[in-house]
Amino acid sequence: MTALKYKDFQGSVEFEDGHLIIQILHIDDFVTTEVISAAEAQAAFEELVDDYVETCKQLGKQPCRPFKGTFNIRTNPELHRRIAMAAVDIGETMNAWVTVALEERVERQRARKVMFDRRYALRVIGAESVQQSYTQVETDRPQTKVVGLAEARVRAHFAQTARSKRIAH
Repeated sequence: MTALKYKDFQGSVEFEDGHLIIQILHIDDFVTTEVISAAEAQAAFEELVDDYVETCKQLGKQPCRPFKGTFNIRTNPELHRRIAMAAVDIGETMNAWVTVALEERVERQRARKVMFDRRYALRVIGAESVQQSYTQVETDRPQTKVVGLAEARVRAHFAQTARSKRIAH
């Protein structure tokens, strides 16, 4: 499954019977459309979301299904034991410990995605104007890697953010 994002909505793209099926996720309704080529997927998803939001407005209903904040996790007994013991070791409930662990994992995933999503990264650092500038960065490997200045700024920004978070904790 490939994920799409637009206006705080997430969607999926799956291949079925020669077509790409696009669905809005995390809502009470089942809303889909289909396209033939991958090049059409993002635009079709955006149109689908806009139509869904407009239809919800006309019907006077909330477009997103709210998350309750609770869900069950199934894991093996050994991991369950280790989590319970780790939580007690630092004086937290198991729920608090798991919440922090999940928050950290989501943040790492977001940061990793930002590092590799050039358009988003450029928006974050406001570096649209430096797309044409490049600098050379040496690596430990025998090859030299050429990295755009904007990408280097993004890496520096997130390295600094990570350092400041470690210091704050």
